[in-house]
This record gives sequence, C-alpha cells and structure tokens, in this order.
Amino acid sequence: NSFLQHEKIQRFNVLQLPGISVILLCFALDDRSSFVHLLENILPLCYESRQLLIDTQFYLLGLKADLEKDRVVTKDEAQVIIIYCEKYNV
Repeated sequence: NSFLQHEKIQRFNVLQLPGISVILLCFALDDRSSFVHLLENILPLCYESRQLLIDTQFYLLGLKADLEKDRVVTKDEAQVIIIYCEKYNV
C-alpha cells in the first residue's frame, strides 16, 4: 500500500541512524512511480537530514538496467536526480 509506505517515509528519523556510513538511494528504471517517489519524497528528506549525516555517503542506484526493453525512466530523466544530488550535496 503506497499510503503506508508514505507514512513510514514521513517518520524517517536520522537520529535513529547514529554512525551510519552509507545510504543507498534506489529506484527501478522500469517503474516510473519509484523514480517519482525518490525525486519527490526521499531526496527532500535526505537534504533536510544532510547536516546530521555529515560523514554519510549517499549512493544513487538505478535498478533493473538489464531490462532495457522495459525501461520507462530515460537516461535524461535519471540525470535530473544526479543534478539534484550534486546541487544539494546529497
């Protein structure tokens, strides 16, 4: 249920992540909703939490790249997330 997933995201609390060294930001290249969810919900939370996670490395992963024929997120669209991450130091 996407509503429940959204509620879990809203309760994201970086204080529960002491000493974390890596956060993987994943989206499926064959699922536009996962791309939009990352862009609209997850990245803003990461940006807001960045000052508490100074030493944490963020890695962006576009999953299911091997399913090229099923791909719905274009390389140009994925580039939007890369630009966002660079601009806001995520």
